[in-house]
Amino acid sequence: MQPVERKRQGYIHELIETEERYVDDLQLVVEVFQKRMTEPGFLTEGEMALIFVNWKELIMANTKLLKALRVRKKTGGEKMPVHMIGDILAAELSHMQAYIRFCSCQLNGAALLQQKTDEHTDFKEFLKKLASDPRCKGMPLSSFLLKPMQRITRYPLLIRSLALERAEELCSQVNEGVREKENSDRLEWIQTHVQCDGLAEVRATGLSWVPPGKLWQLVFNSLTNCLGPRKLLHSGKLYKTKSNKELHGFLFNDFLLLTYMVKQFAVSSASEKLFSSKSNAQFKMYKTPIFLNEALVKLPTDPSSDEPVFHISHIDRVYTLRTDNINERSVSTTCVTCLEAQEKA
Repeated sequence: MQPVERKRQGYIHELIETEERYVDDLQLVVEVFQKRMTEPGFLTEGEMALIFVNWKELIMANTKLLKALRVRKKTGGEKMPVHMIGDILAAELSHMQAYIRFCSCQLNGAALLQQKTDEHTDFKEFLKKLASDPRCKGMPLSSFLLKPMQRITRYPLLIRSLALERAEELCSQVNEGVREKENSDRLEWIQTHVQCDGLAEVRATGLSWVPPGKLWQLVFNSLTNCLGPRKLLHSGKLYKTKSNKELHGFLFNDFLLLTYMVKQFAVSSASEKLFSSKSNAQFKMYKTPIFLNEALVKLPTDPSSDEPVFHISHIDRVYTLRTDNINERSVSTTCVTCLEAQEKA
């Protein structure tokens, strides 16, 4: 056997062996954790679904892949080389869409599990007792829940010369699913933390009708007028240069919303995240949304100045704003400029 082929056979056998261990771990989670966690009443049915998402679908997908790999290996004989495996990987990896849903929701499930562990000592001890099962080898549930993401990102490395394109496509879809879920969660956060009272004009898709006599309201997690689903691209502090009033800007792919804070974070610390579920920060709309196809961004006459100031012209208004630093100004103005060009195209 040539060295190249010997190396290839090594990769194939590594793939099959690690797949066997991975499927065993998936089934172990059901037997040791999922089945027993429904009993004591620590978690509601909805919370269980958030933590384990579609775990059984992952088992089905990888069991099917493993079975096909084992059959192919057995067909050639235990000690004989596996001549072809790319067709199996190409067929089975394209059917692993369950990972897109799981990996998109995994962060929320992990956060809930951590919250329950931090807040309830009994629940923490219960999980520790379950993890003491010898089959877990000292690993907690949180570690097992990371394995699907670790496995899906491992495929391109294991099969680089076999079915790279399909494996990378699946990873790309999973990553895109994670990004879309994060964007959706942030838009929902904005919906509950930003008050848009007084928005009376209908300017774009995403402004929904409410009963007569009331104003139109902005639905952040919706479709834009012509750019597809709304996306949050950037957010950060801004200051009016004359009054030094502190604002907070939320830049979407169709408009810029300037707001001001009316309620501070419950915990004032460097670790407090703007989009944290624990945050009680409340913002109020400062001015009506600045639609990017109606806006023009201008830098100061001397763009090399250390003063991080820029201007936004919008219909009959000009906003002169300052950021915390030059880098933040660069990010903000570049995003707005690129998007306004896209809107006008």
